[in-house]
Amino acid sequence: MTDENLIVRPAVPADLDDINAIIARAIQGWDLPERVKRLTLPSLQYSVTDFGFQSLWVAENDSIPVGMAAWQEASPIDRINTSPSLLLHGIYVNPDAQGYGVGRRLFAQSEEAARARGMAGIVVKAQKGSEAFYQAMGMTPMPVTDAVRQFENRLMKVLEVPSQ
Repeated sequence: MTDENLIVRPAVPADLDDINAIIARAIQGWDLPERVKRLTLPSLQYSVTDFGFQSLWVAENDSIPVGMAAWQEASPIDRINTSPSLLLHGIYVNPDAQGYGVGRRLFAQSEEAARARGMAGIVVKAQKGSEAFYQAMGMTPMPVTDAVRQFENRLMKVLEVPSQ
């Protein structure tokens, strides 16, 4: 797999089977009991309804889907400094495609989307074990100000405002 053959594009409903298969394969590498993975999987997968309020993206290598990402505008409780922010639902990459820059390309696409919308930055509610990837993308732990309503393992990346 080479970076030159990798493209990132908006997903379409016809991609759902591939997207959900990528997620199923990706979570097999998580450090969780098999029962937890099995019970968690349905809540992580996408349906046609999700296209109505989220942006779904696919990374392909030689026209074969190898990764996906999804995001939407963050609710007020998850914003960076109360400013509009992008909530990254997650990035999933097929295990055999990990380490080739697929996740980095999908993260870069989320940054581009946030900047295009004039957002303050990106927030992710990270699965334990994925923090190292998100920190490598420049994200830092986000303070919890409401322990009842906020996910404890949130990371954020404040985006630079382009100079005018």
